[in-house]
Amino acid sequence: MVSPIRRFSVGGIAVLAGIMVLSGCASRKYVRLQTQALEPSIQEAQNGVKENAERIDAVDRRAQQGVTAAAAADQKATQAGAAAQTAQTAAQAADRKADTANQGVQTANNRINTLEGRINNLGPNDNYVESDKQVVTFPFNSAVLNAQAKSTLDRIAMGVGGTGYMVEL
Repeated sequence: MVSPIRRFSVGGIAVLAGIMVLSGCASRKYVRLQTQALEPSIQEAQNGVKENAERIDAVDRRAQQGVTAAAAADQKATQAGAAAQTAQTAAQAADRKADTANQGVQTANNRINTLEGRINNLGPNDNYVESDKQVVTFPFNSAVLNAQAKSTLDRIAMGVGGTGYMVEL
């Protein structure tokens, strides 16, 4: 005789096996029905992924253009900096030349003031006699005298020579 516990165990196992078989076996029709309901959502998700990929590509292209433009701007800025440095160097050289010219002007002004002082201090006993005035000019933008100006200066020097007078310019 078979014990009631054993009968119950065998029966329970059979019922469990039946439930597992029935629940695990789905028909094709059932699977199709379940997946058809999900297909629009799947298609929508795929379209979203495609749109996002296109947007990412567009952003990437714009970023690359921005990087290229920034590199070009950086290169121009470097060139502008070099040009500014060159201009600064030229300005400093011009300042030095201007300082030298100002020193020359100051020296000339000092000589003029000295000569004016000498002339103003000439007394009545100095026998100062002003001779005829001669004008000697240099050509425009030149430090070279022409032949006529040299001749005039030679005549003045000959007239003063040996008299103890001195000609200052």
